[in-house]
Amino acid sequence: YDFGDICAVFRVHFSKRNSLSKDAIYEFNPVQKKLFFSIFDIDQSHIDRYVSALRKYPVKAIQGYPVPLKELVDMLRKNNIKCPAAPKTVFTVAEMSSSAVRQDIESYFNCKILDWYGMEERTVSACECERQDGYHINSEFGIVEFYDDGSGSEGKEIIATGLTNYAMPLIRYKTEDIGAPYQKQCGCGRGLPLMKIMGGRKRNFLIDRKGDLKYVIGYMEKFSDFLLHYQYVQKENGVVELKIVTGESYDAKKERLLISELKNELGSNFDFCVNRVERLEKNKGGKTPLVVFER
Repeated sequence: YDFGDICAVFRVHFSKRNSLSKDAIYEFNPVQKKLFFSIFDIDQSHIDRYVSALRKYPVKAIQGYPVPLKELVDMLRKNNIKCPAAPKTVFTVAEMSSSAVRQDIESYFNCKILDWYGMEERTVSACECERQDGYHINSEFGIVEFYDDGSGSEGKEIIATGLTNYAMPLIRYKTEDIGAPYQKQCGCGRGLPLMKIMGGRKRNFLIDRKGDLKYVIGYMEKFSDFLLHYQYVQKENGVVELKIVTGESYDAKKERLLISELKNELGSNFDFCVNRVERLEKNKGGKTPLVVFER
């Protein structure tokens, strides 16, 4: 992927208010060479227009949030539509995704996902290389530290100092993201330090009745054959609603299996209920957080 190549973008950058047509679902920026798509209109009534645009432009890369990309892939597969683009890679940003979601997107577009980690505060930037073996910290962009609170857990809070913001630098900024240094060197030869990303803004954790945090990435991967999307909603400690979007094979037996799996993984200090929905709601930034706290 190089300058001048066209990139299809599935982020919140697209805005109908700035578009020439109120019913537009995409627009092409010829200066940036980017094809911006709406991530709020991926449904049956618009899918033909997504396909038409992806076939019209020679897309060499795709960039976007994992959830809308997975929604797009699910909709294309549901309509038996062969891949309308041939990207060299897919860059995912802003949301953590399970290995099952990654594999599903990679298999449809027939290319690797390379994930990128950063934030609007511009203090830290890290990304995967083609080996997908940890995140390379872009050291010229910011200084990254890992705060050890003495709990003995592998995950530590990421503290970062940005090196590119000369107007209002943030020094040793508490990101509230969770990660860990990766004590190895990548075989790609770039030489940059590696890190793991283990949770975003303390949003990928649930709180049990005792007040302890429980990490929730990856528990539902074994149910990917019938579980398309899911989200944890917590209103009080130890009480969790699991919102799910399912395939046609879902039934009461599989619902009981989901609850049993959660109790086995997260412990007895939780009560779970399952709520089937047509689709998960996105926040104002267009993201679909894995965990939502409604207090």
